Amino acid sequence: MKIDDLKKYNFHDSLLEKVLANENEIVLIIDFCKWQQSDYNEITDKETCMLKLIFPNATCSTQPWKINDDAIISVDFQTIQNKTQITFIVYNDLCENIIDIKICGEDVICEFES
Repeated sequence: MKIDDLKKYNFHDSLLEKVLANENEIVLIIDFCKWQQSDYNEITDKETCMLKLIFPNATCSTQPWKINDDAIISVDFQTIQNKTQITFIVYNDLCENIIDIKICGEDVICEFES
């Protein structure tokens, strides 16, 4: 799917568990709040699930972040040179500050785990 397709999800209050980056891909592991989604069914759906976002052939504004179940405040999208930059704005409770994780690419693979 295209990175822009992630706009259909509400990431607010989901927890960023890990950021893994190498020269081939960037992976985010998120404890995803299903209860925040418009299609959530409180009878049949769990409130949360693990979500792995894999960004192949993407670049990342990497820093040596210490991720510790950091709350996602918001997600912004911007087009830069025919690619989409997605910015995860998270509250890092270890450092008690806000950090931006910017990923620029075209595609993303979403893997929901039960």
